[in-house]
Amino acid sequence: GGHLHRTCCGLKRRRKQGSMASNEDTCHINDNHMRGLPPIWEVSRFTTYDFIWAFTAGLVAISVILSFSLVYAHLRNYNAPDQQRYIVRILFMVPIYSVASWLSLRYYWLSVFFDLVRDCYEAVVVYSLFLLMVEYMGGYETAKDTFGEKAKQKKFRALAPCCCFRLHAARWMLRLCKRLMLQFVFLRPATAFVAVGLHAASIYCPGNFSPHKGFLWVTLTNTLSISFAMFSLVQFYLLVRQDIQDYKPGSKFLAVKFVVFLSFWQGIAISLLARTNLLTEAPHWTMDNLTSFIQNSMVCVEMVAAALWHIHAFSYKGFVEQGKKTSVRTGLVDVINQADVWRDFVESYHPRSYRRRKYEMLEHRQDDAGGEEGGANNNNTGKGEEDLAPSQQKETSRLL
Repeated sequence: GGHLHRTCCGLKRRRKQGSMASNEDTCHINDNHMRGLPPIWEVSRFTTYDFIWAFTAGLVAISVILSFSLVYAHLRNYNAPDQQRYIVRILFMVPIYSVASWLSLRYYWLSVFFDLVRDCYEAVVVYSLFLLMVEYMGGYETAKDTFGEKAKQKKFRALAPCCCFRLHAARWMLRLCKRLMLQFVFLRPATAFVAVGLHAASIYCPGNFSPHKGFLWVTLTNTLSISFAMFSLVQFYLLVRQDIQDYKPGSKFLAVKFVVFLSFWQGIAISLLARTNLLTEAPHWTMDNLTSFIQNSMVCVEMVAAALWHIHAFSYKGFVEQGKKTSVRTGLVDVINQADVWRDFVESYHPRSYRRRKYEMLEHRQDDAGGEEGGANNNNTGKGEEDLAPSQQKETSRLL
């Protein structure tokens, strides 16, 4: 009898463990729309869900009106296209984020597709901020020359976790920052499309950190990608902020980092809360629905603060020329055209660019040698290109 009892208990325990593992690795299908729109907490006929959806609709309307008013002002005074092109691209972040999040609240079974649009544009915003700071320095070629001059100055300590390294702000570092930004421009939309495909196959499972599901690997890839991009952006900003301080880059940098960084990490935090059972399911709502609902509601609120911040950080008043108004259509076409991003990507990752980087590293070492000799003899500050041997000049022209 005792043996039979232990056998039955063992079978029950194995069945329970198998059921828990099955529930852990199973996606909760967003099928609430097939049963109608169930309430989270019902108060008479007007639910808390309806109240939040209506409240966020008002917030979205405010943020969109504020952002489009600022975009229109820039397009009517589009007198510095090299700078305003990137400013307007950044300003479109608020309408895209807020509208996509609000639509995800109502059509939550389609939220993964709205997130696709939001995630793709996130990469455009981060790279636009980098290019805007480059334009504040006078363009990419001028920025390269500035970094070349900085190479003759004392070394700086890199940001954590690379703080044990001391580096020179040489030209190759500008190119490296650009490449680290561009990998995010490519990987962020790519992982978004992968997430859509995995969601269609019911193996994405938002909030499920099981290694058998796609959410863990997509999140890990995005975390590494955005970490490299933000590391390079912060390092670049710290190196050039004194050179572009007339443009008040600090508020612009924080305005973009506030939206991108906060929205990304708060999404991971909400998923972890659900994973550790600190966030529990509501009646008629799956955990996937609830985490998406909380995340999108928070984004709608945050976008109002971002829109107000943008009015201060990206003011159009510095571009106004008395009696001169530009065509909104012409400026809008220039902003939407992403050919410059594609051109930068091809140029940065083309094999020829790696040969150019080899030349820049060689030039950097020559500058270091020249700087050391200059302490003893100011007339001997290193070799210029004209002082190179004929074979080296030929190699230089081939690399460039």
